[in-house]
Amino acid sequence: MNVEDFPLPPKIEEKEQKIKTEFLVKSLPLVLFSASSDETRPALSGINFLTNEELVIVATDGFRLSLVKTKKEKQLPSVIVPADFLREINHFIKDEKEVHFSYSEKEKVIRFKMGESEFYSRLIEGEFPPFDKVIPQEKKTTVKLEREEFLRKVKLISVFARDFSYIIVLEIDKNGVRFMPKTTEGEENTSFQEAEVEGEDQRVAFNYKFLLDLLNAVGGKNIIIEILRSDAPVVFKLENNQDFLHIIMPVRIQE
Repeated sequence: MNVEDFPLPPKIEEKEQKIKTEFLVKSLPLVLFSASSDETRPALSGINFLTNEELVIVATDGFRLSLVKTKKEKQLPSVIVPADFLREINHFIKDEKEVHFSYSEKEKVIRFKMGESEFYSRLIEGEFPPFDKVIPQEKKTTVKLEREEFLRKVKLISVFARDFSYIIVLEIDKNGVRFMPKTTEGEENTSFQEAEVEGEDQRVAFNYKFLLDLLNAVGGKNIIIEILRSDAPVVFKLENNQDFLHIIMPVRIQE
């Protein structure tokens, strides 16, 4: 196509700001997997950047939520940036110390600048859901699991869970966690992992794909699970990262 026919990016007159590449490189992978791919709900297909006392980036698809917070250095805009755009940005920023960005309130456009390259995206217009309301303020059970073994157990049981609506059940008692598909008899097709458990016994079920996405995205040795009850949002935390929070809505199953 003729260069004259190609649209020029809009002019952004707002002041350019900086954000540390290290924060984006570490934080974006922790939230991007939770963004929705459903285009009928645009706000959920983006990453919400907002600042209050601290900078928070959060993503949700309605069934799970990922949140990372950090101390804010400057007053950043509260915007919803398309997740696909940020996935592309994440490939290009690793060799940069700082990322320069600016956004236009009028044009609803954000620009990231790295060296001689500039990347533009339309911002997503709409209201991001009030995610604070789904974060549980109470817990009755806390479980600390070794992450690598947790991942292996979920992969193992997922082979059998595919025939049962992709649902994996976690039975938690003082000794640890037993993993099983939704329907099983006896000890067949189950697996056990020792864990540090505080509080009540619990039985909670998940779509195993959500667990795999989480465990593949995060690092660290141990993962902490906080459960209120089997039908309430379940919180996942990292022992080595106090600024990360993940929530998965459990699946209701007949007892």
